[in-house]
Amino acid sequence: MAWPDFFLNGVEGLSSANTPVSMMLIGMMLAEMDPRGLVDRTMVWYAAVRLIFIPAVVFGVTAPMTLDPVLRGITVIMAGMPAPVTTALLSSKYHGDERYATGMIFLSTLSSLVTLPLWCLLLG
Repeated sequence: MAWPDFFLNGVEGLSSANTPVSMMLIGMMLAEMDPRGLVDRTMVWYAAVRLIFIPAVVFGVTAPMTLDPVLRGITVIMAGMPAPVTTALLSSKYHGDERYATGMIFLSTLSSLVTLPLWCLLLG
């Protein structure tokens, strides 16, 4: 049985709006916050682990394997992605620390603008 076109189009339209809506929510959370003191030492540590250490471990584990370089590159780059937006959404929903989660997303995304191109250069 095939799904009707109107249903498939509706689901496709809804799914394509997911990322922009979540980015707008994060932007609204950031706009309401005082930027002073937003980033702390634990955030910097987490961002370093997330963006440098974990991809380095994945690179070290996959280096001796006979893998296609594209597959290795995808694996390392995926391991080095910034904190997901769902962190802030879930912290908001379950009354967690929205400020910390939003700051973590902000810091890791901003830092990934430097680390991801470096990983791409290292991977060739």
